[in-house]
Amino acid sequence: YLLGALQMPHNPEMQTAATWARYASLLLGMLAVAAAWRVSRLLLPPGWALFVVLIFAFNPVLMRGFAVAGNDSAALVLGALAVWGLLRMISAPLYRTPRTARRLLLVGLALALGALSKASLLVFAVAAVMLLAVRLYDDRRRLLWALALLLLPVLLLAAPWYGWNAIQHGDPFGTNPHLEMPWAFVPARPVWEALRAEFSILPSIWLDIGLPHQAIAPGLWARAVPLTAAL
Repeated sequence: YLLGALQMPHNPEMQTAATWARYASLLLGMLAVAAAWRVSRLLLPPGWALFVVLIFAFNPVLMRGFAVAGNDSAALVLGALAVWGLLRMISAPLYRTPRTARRLLLVGLALALGALSKASLLVFAVAAVMLLAVRLYDDRRRLLWALALLLLPVLLLAAPWYGWNAIQHGDPFGTNPHLEMPWAFVPARPVWEALRAEFSILPSIWLDIGLPHQAIAPGLWARAVPLTAAL
């Protein structure tokens, strides 16, 4: 519905929908910064946590993502919330209490909604299962209880969508349409080509703005000066 705004730019209804979607994306961007702060504070002292959040918040690629209608903002928020919950699970006891049950369900909800936003966030669900298996390997009943609560939202919310894709298109994760895009990489590439490409990919992740064929790439000074000053 919203992508129709690109094809019918003079349609007022489409323009209104896209505008509200951009407002929602901006709000999600703010929430992503707040979630990144919570994650950083679990790992770092306040000064370093603030430094990490500033790098995150003022990354031009992320700022552009927060300003347009897309799924990246939601994926960032839900991914950060899932990481926050996983870190809390590492440090907190996992006794069979209502508080632990609520925490597991909330982390599962973040994982489920994140998986609906972007398929790549399914890796967080795998990480959560591995974390619980390590934490509770000596107590199988508690492990099964924790896994059931964690995966319940994923099975109820995300699994039907991936199952429908598998039945309708034979591709639960949507990788085939992604690889058919003109900007997608060839699936199989030599290792040395991938390593050589890293030197151009990493700077572009930090500062290049726009699609690959329309990217605005600042000079070296724009990459080096802000990071040097921040350090």
